[in-house]
Amino acid sequence: MIPEIELQTSGRIKAFQEEKLKEMLRYVYQHSPFYQKHFAQHRIAPEQINQLEDLSGIPTTTKDDLQQNNWDFLCVPKNKIIEYTSTSGTLGKPVTIGLTERICSVLPTMNRYRSLAPMVARLIFINLC
Repeated sequence: MIPEIELQTSGRIKAFQEEKLKEMLRYVYQHSPFYQKHFAQHRIAPEQINQLEDLSGIPTTTKDDLQQNNWDFLCVPKNKIIEYTSTSGTLGKPVTIGLTERICSVLPTMNRYRSLAPMVARLIFINLC
């Protein structure tokens, strides 16, 4: 089943995306040691980001950031992690991703009608929330 928002006008989709973006930024700022430091270092307050276009003001997170600060990205207590997956590490140190029960429960549904890239983006967002 396709989510209702994906059938809306581009304006409604953008408004939905921007609302979810604000929620996600608040959440990671409150729960992720990495993003607390990252935002402070670059003098960014989550409430400054209101539109998709504002994302250009946030320095991108690099693979090196993930490799060096892997556990600081975690936004849930470690006891909420029920499964782990990781990259192969072919080009460097592997990155481990903790999966919560919520992620594991929605992953099969998402996989039915999504390509890999959007699925991973949604997976990361769900992991944060």
